[in-house]
Formats: sequence, C-alpha cells, structure tokens
Amino acid sequence: MITSYNDLKIKDFKDLLDGKNPLEIIVGKPLNDILITEIDNISTEWLTKPYEPKMPSKRYNIGGKEFEVELDPNKMTVSQYLDFQTFIKDRNKYISNLLACFLIPKGEKYGDSDPLENAKFLEENCSYAICQDINFFFLKLLETYIHNTRESLEKSLKKILRKEKNPTVKKQIIKQIIKLKMLSND
Repeated sequence: MITSYNDLKIKDFKDLLDGKNPLEIIVGKPLNDILITEIDNISTEWLTKPYEPKMPSKRYNIGGKEFEVELDPNKMTVSQYLDFQTFIKDRNKYISNLLACFLIPKGEKYGDSDPLENAKFLEENCSYAICQDINFFFLKLLETYIHNTRESLEKSLKKILRKEKNPTVKKQIIKQIIKLKMLSND
C-alpha cells in the first residue's frame, strides 16, 4: 500500500497521469479485489499536500541497486545531453528516461549500460520523491542559467547601444532590450 510520495513509484505516477483509478494504485490491487476494510486503512493525508522537493542526494539505493547523480551539468556528456533533449519534449511520457540521464549506476559512466534498460528499472523501482528532487534541482538550475543569460544579454545590448551612432539601429536595440525585459517578467 502506498502511504507517501516515497512509496509512489514512477510507474504509479504515470498510471495516474494515464487515468488509472487512484484507489487501485494506492492499494496495489484491482478495484474488484479491494476489501472495504482495506479502504479504512488508507492514509490519504499525504495526497492533500503537494510534494516539497529537497536537495537531491549524490547517491541512491533504488531497488537494491546503487545509483549516483552528477549534479554538475558541465560534466554531462554529449550523449546524455542529446538523450535529455530528446526526452524532455514529452517529459510525462518519458519521465523515467529523463531520470536515467541523471541517475547512473554506481561505478559506471553514462552509456556503459543501456540507458533504456536503466529507465525501465527506474520506472519500476524509483520513487516519485527521488524523481521530483532531481527534477526540481535541475529545473531551478535551468531557471538560474536563463536568468543569468538574460542579464548578460541585456548588459551586452546596453553596451552596444551606448556605442551605436545610427538612430535606426539604436531603436532596434531598444526594442530588443524591451522584449528581454518583458520575457524576464513572465
């Protein structure tokens, strides 16, 4: 029986997204096999509160296998990055594949073992909590990179604007700065 986000596996989460009966997922049985007494024992308080992500660990034991997370995106391989870019396009469908881009079996490098097999293993064994911690970390990191890139671009445009003599070009640069400001407010 699922009693917390730590018990909810990625496959269960995907089943919820696909519209499977939540009661069947929580109890772990088809609706026809769930006894009334089992319903009384269901703890649903955790479902009323959104999961609050925390800083991911660098190591996890998932389904009896050790995994490591590289939290520095600069150490990501080209292969990892390309896989990530492929799977992020439909992240709910490929959530375990995305996770396999970051959770690497201990002692291995990305690609030493089949990432699709790792994704399948993670889908069956990894908790929603671990998945959200890792996703949230990289989402926040991405937001920081985007913010810093916008600031840098704005500074560069202002520097170019100060040196520019042509009024038409100046007007175009000002429009770009305004667009950047508007994006920053979204």
